[in-house]
Parts: sequence; structure tokens; C-alpha cells
Amino acid sequence: MTGCASTAPSSTTSRSIFDIAGKRVRLAELSRQAAAPDLWDDPSTGQKVMAELSAVEADLRSYDDFAQALEDLEVLNELARDEDDEG
Repeated sequence: MTGCASTAPSSTTSRSIFDIAGKRVRLAELSRQAAAPDLWDDPSTGQKVMAELSAVEADLRSYDDFAQALEDLEVLNELARDEDDEG
């Protein structure tokens, strides 16, 4: 395929959506904030922290699910190729 490199995301928005390492760091930060005893002193801040925490957890769960599915498919593909080589 030609031209594939040109279809790669180039905007900072696209990169931030898929910044898994950054999301894991953010998850740790949000988890610390959520565990703070004074989180709900300001209900608006508490709601924002919990909403973002939930969203980041969902993003990472989706990514991890897709990554596991890809790994499983790669193993199945390798097994199928091995089977073809033997047959």
C-alpha cells in the first residue's frame, strides 16, 4: 500500500486521544484526588474528578480489551499459519 504514512493522525488532538501512557498517568492522578478526604468539600470539583476518572477508566478498559483481542488474534493467526505449514 502506498500513501499509508500520510493517513497517520497528525493533530495533537488525535495523539492525546490515543496517549495510553498519559491516560494511565492521569488515572493515577485522578485516583489520588478521588481518595482525598476533602474531595467533596466542593461538590462541583468532586463531580468533575469522578466524571473524568470514570471516562479515563472506560477509555483504558476499551484499549486493554482491544489490545487483548489483537494479541489473541495474532496467536490464532500464528497457529493457523503453523497448521498450514504442516498440512
